Amino acid sequence: METPAPSTATELAAERTDLATFRSVLAADRSLMAWVRTALSMISFGFTIYKVLEGLQVDGVDLGRDDAPRLVGMMLTGLGTISMVLGTIEYYFRLKELNRLQPITIWRPTRIFRTPSSSSP
Repeated sequence: METPAPSTATELAAERTDLATFRSVLAADRSLMAWVRTALSMISFGFTIYKVLEGLQVDGVDLGRDDAPRLVGMMLTGLGTISMVLGTIEYYFRLKELNRLQPITIWRPTRIFRTPSSSSP
């Protein structure tokens, strides 16, 4: 059985660069997942705290303002929505920068979930 010829230094460097780019893309994916997780938590907590405060208000607890449950709930759901948008923008620019430094494949598993209106590659 023959052993394969050792790769040249250029081939080894290209392989390492490809692996580094792949790790960077995976890091960007993990960052996006963290943004999404945090945003969804804030949105769901906004709905939850709204219902809790509304229940307390119905039971006669003075919250200081009549619209306190709505304000707190809207603030949290708004912050969650803004976080989602900012995380998506950050992810887009990070991938764009990675693609500028070294081309990355357009086809990725996360692209499966695109909406039909966002059909541009």
